Amino acid sequence: MSPSPRLLLPPGGAYASPMLRAPLRPSGLLALAVWSSAAAFAQEAQPQQADDPTGPPPDPIEVLGADAFPPDSGPLDAGDKGAVGTGELVRLGDLLRGDAEPTAKTQLDARVEQNTFYANTPVVGADFEWPEPSVLDLDVWNISGHIGGEQLSRTAISDNPGRLETRRILLGAGLRRPTSDGGLLLAEWNFESTHYRFDNAVDVISNSTQPIEDIVENRLGLHYQDAPERSFSLAGSFELALGSEPDAELADSMTVAGAVAGTWRPDPERPLGITVGAWATSELAEDVNVLPILGVEWEIDDRTRLGTSLRAARDFRPGLHQSAPGLILERDLGSATSAFLRARYRERHTRLDDLGPLPEGAFRERELQLAIGLDWSPGLEWGPLAGSWASFWVGSNVFRELTWYDSADNEFQTRDVDGGAVFGFAVRLAF
Repeated sequence: MSPSPRLLLPPGGAYASPMLRAPLRPSGLLALAVWSSAAAFAQEAQPQQADDPTGPPPDPIEVLGADAFPPDSGPLDAGDKGAVGTGELVRLGDLLRGDAEPTAKTQLDARVEQNTFYANTPVVGADFEWPEPSVLDLDVWNISGHIGGEQLSRTAISDNPGRLETRRILLGAGLRRPTSDGGLLLAEWNFESTHYRFDNAVDVISNSTQPIEDIVENRLGLHYQDAPERSFSLAGSFELALGSEPDAELADSMTVAGAVAGTWRPDPERPLGITVGAWATSELAEDVNVLPILGVEWEIDDRTRLGTSLRAARDFRPGLHQSAPGLILERDLGSATSAFLRARYRERHTRLDDLGPLPEGAFRERELQLAIGLDWSPGLEWGPLAGSWASFWVGSNVFRELTWYDSADNEFQTRDVDGGAVFGFAVRLAF
């Protein structure tokens, strides 16, 4: 909004409106006072003006006569010592009464005078650009947290009469920040506590009925992606994971994973892009594992989208694991509800403690999961709570493999686990 013209009265002198830009001579002040008194007298002397207070005020020239004012001197320079002209006084009165709209010139004059007398107060113009907030400024980050769980039904173990049931507890928190160029920066922490329940699995490892105890995994991740509407955009992810049994050494439990992918849109006007990249992870007992990322980013219509897990980080879905290869198809159903179909590949690496059948060994779990689910937002907002969501999904592990290693990082045993039903839920709150 443009500044409104006003009288500025700095110490040492009296100044008129921004359009005058010059000191008023005593004769000018006297003429202004006489004109104001005459206008009030004329308004009281005319009944029709009293009956109609919204009518036009009297013309000072008709009341006092043209000889009461010097000839119009036109616009005055800052150093002009001449008298104030009739036209300037009339315009001044109209502006003060609100009967005239300020022109571009009077607005500019107001800004000039404001800079002159208030030099320490900057005036922000239309072309001013505020500096981008610092990455360390938490006020520009969106904070969210989630809690959930996942149940894998009891399924058979290959070449063994035993069966395996798995339960997971999911916790996490995320910081999300849009960038000035339309991109997105996401930092997250995820926690998983996994309980493996073996039934009659006596020959999996050295006649042990419990080849592995409960394991705990903490992951710290950082993800970035360019604006998705660009003709060529990049997305990257980095994760550090610590997975171990309760009494294992954390220093020997660290693995890192990362992914980078580029999306190319042949026609920027069409919402279809081709994504090519690579995903890599270190392992506790073997070399780095590298997998390609091949997929599409496709806005099928206004309510349907198909994309990779790296791009789905814009929505921060619990349990999706943005750094791992995966695809997700989403459909907006309206009423704050959406449906999704996802395919996700995961690897978990765990350092074993010295109490089990393989002291200070390692354990690796691989799985490829297909799931269908719903996201629903009840619209709860209270105090610092800005939003809430609930997610439910069901599916199956179409591939699952368990591998044990001894303390010398030699492969000891590998077992496949049959596919079984998967049930999961998560509740997410945003602040």
